[in-house]
Amino acid sequence: MVKMIPKRIHCMSEIKRGDHLSVNRKGLYDHHFLTLENGTKGHKFLKVIHYSGNMSDYSSALTFGTVKEENIQIDPDREIITAIYYEKEPGDTECYFDDPETVITRAMERKGEQKYSPTRNNCEHFVTWCFLGEEICKQLDESTWKKILAYLVEKLDPMNVVMIGGKIALQRLNKQLKF
Repeated sequence: MVKMIPKRIHCMSEIKRGDHLSVNRKGLYDHHFLTLENGTKGHKFLKVIHYSGNMSDYSSALTFGTVKEENIQIDPDREIITAIYYEKEPGDTECYFDDPETVITRAMERKGEQKYSPTRNNCEHFVTWCFLGEEICKQLDESTWKKILAYLVEKLDPMNVVMIGGKIALQRLNKQLKF
């Protein structure tokens, strides 16, 4: 078993190529990504690879999300940014996590993938797989789903929730959460 150790980022210069970072989005969920460059003090843009999506770009909720390499804007002064570090549990001989270049190579092999699933293949699953070869999502617990449901009930009227093939596509969610 591997221990995932979170560390709050206070300055862009703390960010290193190959870091697993997460940014809290409106208190609802954490968006996870892999950095492709070192952070620079005073600079607010960072090249990353991650599962990215915008519902208006897709005709169906079934294809929502693509593994993309892009520049994103982050600001440690205004957002909660966390680096996730991996540590082997004492006595564990099976788990592994690779050096940053191997992790990045693994991520780039999935560039363009469109197999997003909020419960089985999301941004956190993607980044942990790049490090561990195993898809793990720590934020998918009961409390997360309660927050999501409360947010949807408060922010969206029923006319904006559309059923597509048994899955819910939220037409205004990308505007409200700014994916």
